[in-house]
Amino acid sequence: MLAPRGLLARALSAPPLRGIGRVSYGMYLLHLPVIDLVRALTPNYIALSITAAAVTFALAFLMYHLYERRFLRLKLRYTPPREALCGA
Repeated sequence: MLAPRGLLARALSAPPLRGIGRVSYGMYLLHLPVIDLVRALTPNYIALSITAAAVTFALAFLMYHLYERRFLRLKLRYTPPREALCGA
């Protein structure tokens, strides 16, 4: 476990990295279809990489805000309190 005030913990809790962490599942789901789509449009590997990364991030951001957050709110409603799980 990381020390709460350690250098690595502070670096990983930086707002840009936390934002990427929120949309990372959507990026995982979308990256291959986006790469296939962009590959059909450009043969240049550098342009492919930059374009695919930007499009993947943008779509994952939209998916998080338009879709995932609704289900994450439901999780709060249906998750039992921690005390009930621990038997306290």
